[in-house]
Amino acid sequence: MNNNQQAPQQPVQKKKMEPWVIVLIVLGLVTFVPLILAAFILIAIMLVSLGVLAYNQQNVAVQDNNTIQQINSIVIDTFNNRYSSYLGYDKSRSDVIALSQMTKANNLYEDNQVDIEYYLTDGKTYYLDSFNSSNLSVENKYDISAEYDENGYISLIKIKEVK
Repeated sequence: MNNNQQAPQQPVQKKKMEPWVIVLIVLGLVTFVPLILAAFILIAIMLVSLGVLAYNQQNVAVQDNNTIQQINSIVIDTFNNRYSSYLGYDKSRSDVIALSQMTKANNLYEDNQVDIEYYLTDGKTYYLDSFNSSNLSVENKYDISAEYDENGYISLIKIKEVK
């Protein structure tokens, strides 16, 4: 043979896969593909569950805050309702005395203190701690109004004597 001539090449024969290799590949695909799909499904379920949990936690916090506000509103209303029956025009001397006594008693144990200012026809202004009911006239009527603090509690009651 000449250097220029090459030996004819034999056709490359493809190796046949052994049947047991094919069976292993098919079994691997049949086994692992569903496991991988199941893993993805479980991860998706966990992510959705975390989202639902976070949403519910946020709703619980909002509901707790609303509940606290409702309780605070009830406490304020209960406090103010003690005084509301005394508020208004043309109140009697006995109303003023009862209001004064109740306020003194409540101030002993309440955190929210209520002061009373008495504006009498003698031109003087009196306050709850120095007030004497003998200064009130039986014949006159009294206009009673209230002022509220920043939280909504009655903090000051004004009593004005009218003829």
